[in-house]
Formats: sequence, structure tokens, C-alpha cells
Amino acid sequence: MEPNIWGPGAWLFLHSITLNYPDKPTTNIKKIYSDFFNRLPDILPCDICNSNFKKHLSQYPVRFHLNSKESLCKWLVKIHNLTNIDNKKSTVSYDKFIQNYQKIYSTSWNYKYIILIIVLLLSLYGVYRYNN
Repeated sequence: MEPNIWGPGAWLFLHSITLNYPDKPTTNIKKIYSDFFNRLPDILPCDICNSNFKKHLSQYPVRFHLNSKESLCKWLVKIHNLTNIDNKKSTVSYDKFIQNYQKIYSTSWNYKYIILIIVLLLSLYGVYRYNN
């Protein structure tokens, strides 16, 4: 499968997972996240991606970055940047990553809010037209 098709969505998903990581994770949560990221190369739909992700995991084991949300987020930004370097793409700083994802999630909420208002207005218009 083509990484340029599924890759951006996969990175959005993975970064969203790290952004949802607790600031003070329990031992059990650390194990769950460690297992997840360590097993991820086994299910990525691209042999080169699997190999590269395993290489990056061996260079930067996730187990050393599970003590806080910030640490895990910075780790994944590092892994993502290494992947981008492998693919001759640009890298992003941690601060820029945070800005980008704040924008993504605030935009997502804004769209939902706008759609909700439009649906509400159309419903009110429909009720008005039905009654007149």
C-alpha cells in the first residue's frame, strides 16, 4: 500500500494518541503505550515503513519517553522527523508541532460548531415554513 495515501492519516492518529497521554501515567498505561508503539511496525501496511520504524525504535526506544505526555510527544515528533528525513521531506520542531495540532483541533471544533449552527438554522427555517 502507498504510504503517501495512508501515512498522513496514520501520523495524525499517532500524534493524537500521544497528545492524549496522561501527564502522570500509571505503570499500566506506560506498558500499554510501550506495547502499542513496539508492535506498530508489525502492522504498518508497508515493508519499508516497518523496517524504518523498527530502526528508529531501536535508536530511540519508547520506554525512555513514557514518564510524561510531553516526553512521549517529543519522542514521536523525533520519530516522525526521522521518517521525514528518510523520505527527503521537511522536519518540524516540537513547538511548531504543538502549534499545528492546536490549529487542527481548534479548526475541527470550529467546523463542528458551524455545522451544528447551520443544521439548527435549517431546522428552524423548516419549522417556520411548515407552520406558515
